[in-house]
Amino acid sequence: MSSFVSKEKIFRRLFRCMIGFTSFRILTNEVFSIVGIPAVGTVLFYLFVSMLFLQALPLIFHTITFQRALLFLAWIIYCVYSARNTAMDSDIYLNYIKYILVFGSIYLLLGQVTSRYSFFAKKELYRMPGILNIVGIINYVLIGYRGEGLNGDYSMELSYANLVPALICTVILLAGDLDGRQFRSDARIRGDIRLFYIVNLLISYVLVFVGGARGPILAFGIIAILSSIYSFIRHKNRIMIALFFTIGVAVILLLLFDYNDVVSDENNRIIRLLVNNDILNTSGREHYTAAAIKGIKENLWGGTGVFNDRVYIYNRFHRSYAINSFGSYAHNIVLEMLLQFGIIIGTGIVVFIIFLIREAYSGLDKTKGQEFFWYIIGISIIPLLVSKSYIQTWEFYLMIGYLIENLRLKDRRFRVRLY
Repeated sequence: MSSFVSKEKIFRRLFRCMIGFTSFRILTNEVFSIVGIPAVGTVLFYLFVSMLFLQALPLIFHTITFQRALLFLAWIIYCVYSARNTAMDSDIYLNYIKYILVFGSIYLLLGQVTSRYSFFAKKELYRMPGILNIVGIINYVLIGYRGEGLNGDYSMELSYANLVPALICTVILLAGDLDGRQFRSDARIRGDIRLFYIVNLLISYVLVFVGGARGPILAFGIIAILSSIYSFIRHKNRIMIALFFTIGVAVILLLLFDYNDVVSDENNRIIRLLVNNDILNTSGREHYTAAAIKGIKENLWGGTGVFNDRVYIYNRFHRSYAINSFGSYAHNIVLEMLLQFGIIIGTGIVVFIIFLIREAYSGLDKTKGQEFFWYIIGISIIPLLVSKSYIQTWEFYLMIGYLIENLRLKDRRFRVRLY
């Protein structure tokens, strides 16, 4: 029994760290930046993560199969081969592959372990919004204290870091198990649980808006709609919470408006875009999209290969401040995969991902893991439709690991069940 409890504690520590990875990393960096040694903070943070991962190896080994390890190794070898063919930026991509090897594999394995220990993951997910919001507030305070401010009144990293508690609160309020077993042992928590998530949701709104990125706002908006539909289908009767969610967004927007100075540098980027009717401005992404579509037509069957899609787009759409092709990707996972792998293989991969998502959704009644399912869809796949690249989005690897292991466990009895 003690061994089992030990495994639970190890998993929970690793899960907390990985879910709040960006927020905790920023916090560590900011704390040590105040004393002028940010590098020390970075080293200590990654050392701590490494220790957690090594401690969790006994749990992880159970999810590793020869076929999966071989497939991931083939992916790394393919990335190396493709990076060598990118000519002018070959060194950049070869250097980046080590991050795919480390973080890609860690998040892939964590996704598999999370599927296996879904009950523990669910309990931790319910506990994390308050902690992550506190960390988010501290991060902004420390950034302001150092006089750094946001880069151009905008930080995608901070916005996506604060999207995590926003999504967690959204899926719990709209589709979660607010009266579930995890709260039955604590009447005090059970009595105030809705208020706790409503307050944290409002805090998350503000933190995401302050970050200034539109992708996170779109992500939790879509997840709110999907969670509400799921709740309606499952007869969870969350209409009042859904209404509060909608009204809450409107109130926050009104509180943030400054009608007298809407275009000043001090104003929030999102508010300026809204006031100037520029919220749907694509920021040049239409050029990337046009270049990607042209590239798909020109490389219909074989594709350009991983990384080479960026070189292709860079050569057709080049911003004056760009110094290499690293940021020149399609900003849409479907276009990105079709350009990289060609119409046949690319379509096959996209269809397979949709199949995995569909299978996970169809099993939610049995696994009762709807909270993590909607969270992982919101943090990984939805942002990839309008921003980011799946190659460098570790949450995408987390989702793939979770969905693949979920498919394997769907009709078996390997899952840890404590319901």
